[in-house]
Amino acid sequence: MSDSIEPRMSQSPSAYREQNPYKPPPPEYKPPSMLAEHWGVAILCVAIAIGFGIYGWRTLHAPARRPALGQRATPAASPAATAQPIYIEALPDNKSP
Repeated sequence: MSDSIEPRMSQSPSAYREQNPYKPPPPEYKPPSMLAEHWGVAILCVAIAIGFGIYGWRTLHAPARRPALGQRATPAASPAATAQPIYIEALPDNKSP
């Protein structure tokens, strides 16, 4: 804080407003539409909606992966019947003294 009392160099807001009064826009001025200002966001939202619609269509029309609750699944051939047998030999315990 300075001890000298000097007038401020900047003006107060009311003095500025007196010198520069508010001027409204002319009556023929039309602000741009929201779509014109945010066209990128609008395109992104439309692309997401189309993608979600395609995903939903494919999901609903995809073939069923599992049978319905009332139906029984047909048993597939077990891999043990078609594959060659596997021999597993038990190893003796190696206990070191």
